[in-house]
Formats: sequence, C-alpha cells, structure tokens
Amino acid sequence: MPKISSTKGKGFLIKFIIKSVAVSAACIFVLSGAMSLVIQKLDIDMENIRYFTAVIAVLSAAAAAFVSTRQFKSQRGVIGIISVLPIVVYSAVNEIINQNSVLLFCIKIILIIAAGAVFGALSGKKRKKYRIK
Repeated sequence: MPKISSTKGKGFLIKFIIKSVAVSAACIFVLSGAMSLVIQKLDIDMENIRYFTAVIAVLSAAAAAFVSTRQFKSQRGVIGIISVLPIVVYSAVNEIINQNSVLLFCIKIILIIAAGAVFGALSGKKRKKYRIK
C-alpha cells in the first residue's frame, strides 16, 4: 500500500475531483432522462416531480461515492462525503432556482451525505490503494 508523495498528490487530487464531478454529472444526466421517460409514460402529476429529484440525487450520490473512492484504502466514508459535494451544490442551485420546500431540501442533503458516506465506505477494492494519514 503505497503512500501519496507530494509529487503524486497534486495529480491524484485533480484526478479524484475530475472523476467525482464527471460521475456525478453523468449519473444525474442519465437518471434524469430515465425518470423523465417514466414520468411521461405513467402520466405522473407535476407536483410529485420534486420527490423524484430527491431519488435521483441520492442514487447519483451513491454511484459517485462508490466509483470515486474505490482507489482509497482508509477514510473512504469521509472521502465519499467529499465526492458528493458536486451533487450538494447542484441540489442547492436547483433549490434556489425552483423554490422548492426547504424541508425537502434539508432531507435531500442529509440523504445525499449519508449515501456518500455509506457507499464510500463500501467501495473497497482489492487492487492498489493509497493510504491517507
């Protein structure tokens, strides 16, 4: 288990940030498209769409944390929380623009952070890992 040296740390951090933003954006894009098809086919009322956004955000957070933290050996739960920050920012911007319920926003943020921590901790892999002290 090699440790991160100062020369590798910068590139490693940039790769982690790019990976977490890319996976978050891709998951939100794909899940939003799939959910829009489901909403259209089932003719769901527009009032209930805000609840589907919470489901999309939590599933995206789980996928982003799982994929982004696989290369780490220690503190994967904390790194999983860090990896879902783009989804938290996306949800905050969505809340400001759409004027949804503040209670729903708080519940969504709590679920996003919890999913990031849990799936970050579960993302263990048997390959080469980096230990962070």
